[in-house]
Formats: sequence, C-alpha cells, structure tokens
Amino acid sequence: MINLSNNLIYAFLIVLSLGILLNYLLIKKYKVLNLSILFDTDFKKPQSFHEEKTLRVGGISFYIIFLIIIFFITQKIFYDLIFLASACFFIGLIDDLKFSNSPKLRLILLFFFIYIIIIFF
Repeated sequence: MINLSNNLIYAFLIVLSLGILLNYLLIKKYKVLNLSILFDTDFKKPQSFHEEKTLRVGGISFYIIFLIIIFFITQKIFYDLIFLASACFFIGLIDDLKFSNSPKLRLILLFFFIYIIIIFF
C-alpha cells in the first residue's frame, strides 16, 4: 500500500476542489458570452460523442491548476515540464478553436518542442 503524507492528500484535495470550482466558473462565464467559436457543434466527426453543443475550453482550468501545482506546491520550478506542457496545451487549444485542422502539423510541432527541450534544457 502507498503511504501518502497528510499534506500531500490535503494539497490534492485543495487542488481538486479549486479545479472543479474554476472549471465551473469558466464554463458559466463562457456560456454567458455564447461565442460560437467556443462551442463544438460538429456531431458527425468520428471522435464526437456529444449530442448537444459543448464548450471546447474546459482544459483551460486544468492548465491553470497544473501551473498552480508546479509553482506553489512543488516549490521547485521545472522549466522543461512547464515549456512542454504549455506547448501541448496551446497546440490543443488552437486545434479546439479550429485554427488548425492538420494532425500532421500538430505532430510536427510537438516533435519540434520536444527537440527544443532536448537541446536547450
């Protein structure tokens, strides 16, 4: 059995609670804005499983919570992890907002950012 300290469990519960609250607030705010670019309405694509319009920006709260964990809980800054996670997040966000549709371009960009990490970090 894994032995977790109480501080780690409390930190996890706090971060989880903040993530749920932040996600709820972001979704509520974006639904009020009712911008068509923020909603997924394409129900015929192969990976689609929603039956009504769904927000595409739910990952923003998870990214913010990830940054909070890195900066405040670990008390050590992992520049390579932050760089790679940020690159992946923004590539996914750009894809979600339909600015880029090419899977090849996304894959090339991810390999490029991994290459940068290998060379410079």
